[in-house]
Amino acid sequence: MRVNNISNNMYVYQGQKEKPVHATAEVKKENYNLKISDRGAEYQFALKKVKEEDTFRTDKVNAIKEKIQNGTYDISAREIAQKMVKDIFGLR
Repeated sequence: MRVNNISNNMYVYQGQKEKPVHATAEVKKENYNLKISDRGAEYQFALKKVKEEDTFRTDKVNAIKEKIQNGTYDISAREIAQKMVKDIFGLR
């Protein structure tokens, strides 16, 4: 694709003008019902609680941040994998 002479290509767009849009029909409003699954409702409840709580586990987060900065934070890859498997398969 060649784009050597852009000014010639711009002539194509100069002839086009905006056209006004007019509404021709009334929009009918419908009522919709939405049912959230139990798991979705639990998620929304938990999310709401987390947002309400300003100091959610800040002590634990700060302790981990301090360990990371000091270079003393150590976590087992096995523990992470086990928790991931439990979460994926719903083994709580």
